[in-house]
Amino acid sequence: MRARGAILAALVVLGAGCAAQRPSAPPSLPTSMPSEEEARRVQPGAGEAIPKPEPAGAVFRVQLLATADRALAERRAAEYGAELGAPARIDAEGALFKVRVGEYARREDAEALQARARARGHAEAFVVVSDGSER
Repeated sequence: MRARGAILAALVVLGAGCAAQRPSAPPSLPTSMPSEEEARRVQPGAGEAIPKPEPAGAVFRVQLLATADRALAERRAAEYGAELGAPARIDAEGALFKVRVGEYARREDAEALQARARARGHAEAFVVVSDGSER
């Protein structure tokens, strides 16, 4: 019995020593994500796409419509070209006819056309790039 008491006493002493040496609680984790602005301050360039080099002879256009209806694409191409004052074309890709407007060597020029298209209500307008081989 005595041995058992001595063991229990030793464990209590050891336990007390361990309690004094226990590491503090881990630092609390953030409860919310930082805003994009805060993240950029911590990591400059974070959230920005790394631009890919454009192919030699690249052509930039603004796509306004993709449809499986060829007749609709032809009507819209004529309308959009007149509305935006830029040449319009239809590119067939798979089962879709894509109406694209403009033909620029510089992305910035196509982005200006995209902004004009959006200002005229074409909210889904986006810039596309090709290697120019389809001219």
